[in-house]
Amino acid sequence: MTQTSHTPRLASTIHEQAPRIGVPPTSVEMTQHAACLNGASLDDPGAHFGASWVFNTGALTWSYTRTAQARYLCVRAVVQAIGASSGAFHGVQIDLSVTDGTNTRTSSDDEIPAGFRNEVLAGLPNESGTIVPNRTVVGYIDLDAVATHLTAGSDWTITASVTVTGFGHIQRMHAWEVPGFAIDDAVTGRGVLPGNYTRDQEIVDTPVGCEELIRQDDYAVTQQRTILSTAWRQQVADSTETPSCASTSWAAVSLLDEGGSVGSFRTVARALPTPGADVPIRFRVLYRMTGGTTETAQVRLDTGASGGPWATSSLAYTSTWTWSPWITAAHLAGEDDTTIEAKVSASPAVVWVGAVAVVEACAP
Repeated sequence: MTQTSHTPRLASTIHEQAPRIGVPPTSVEMTQHAACLNGASLDDPGAHFGASWVFNTGALTWSYTRTAQARYLCVRAVVQAIGASSGAFHGVQIDLSVTDGTNTRTSSDDEIPAGFRNEVLAGLPNESGTIVPNRTVVGYIDLDAVATHLTAGSDWTITASVTVTGFGHIQRMHAWEVPGFAIDDAVTGRGVLPGNYTRDQEIVDTPVGCEELIRQDDYAVTQQRTILSTAWRQQVADSTETPSCASTSWAAVSLLDEGGSVGSFRTVARALPTPGADVPIRFRVLYRMTGGTTETAQVRLDTGASGGPWATSSLAYTSTWTWSPWITAAHLAGEDDTTIEAKVSASPAVVWVGAVAVVEACAP
């Protein structure tokens, strides 16, 4: 495997940066191009998700679609105790699993990192009424290793089953695809080697030449980008903890608000493929229902783009947490507001939302 070092978000020191109009490209320009591509498609892969403030035992589930060139997924949890009783034990356990709907990797498998294998994390005893410094647990999932087992589909589900003891809680848990700072030219999409465009070297159309730059351009544009991916504890007893809706006509889902705007999220979509145009996206929700037996539900998303809002088909009554099908939609490029609404077919049914995933689906 050929590797070369790479400076994250490289700021080129090449001094020959004057525009060249109407003349052939030089190796200097190709080196600049390679550095920009690495910054766009290597340093900051697109998938990320998370949740905040988990105070009680329960499960959280996220939708995850791997960026093609990403190698590792970093999972991070910040654990803390607030107002704990002096001398008592206060802790958290996190049991992580990944599935494609058919195949599953659990915390007993090597792919799940330490700290997320249902271990009892370090206790957090403290004096009553005080706040102890938070403790951070970090692990890395080898996506190549997981992919050899999850072969039934590219849309994975990641679940964290959390056990809370005493006043322990998770302040924040989130995950993101790790920048690939070691560029590997043996794996398509992991970056290009600026050394292939060294000053005064001939530029050739080979996999290490202009063709690789073009291939990387495609990856930089088409890699999956997360617009919104968040989850809540899966419970159906407290409407102030997990979003829900009991309306028989379209209405805001409780808790999904920002700045007093009920049902609204702040989100931003890139201006691709054409600035000012609608950006293709897709979304799905994790849901279940209570209070009925045969009623159905629908969830819809509005981004301000033409053709919206977009609604799921009628979702069958279920007492288990279930992903809705993916719905094709659009996001108004450059806008920052997304509204989610829901309804049930009849009372007394209630639809609960355990997770929302909205991702870009644009092409070059």
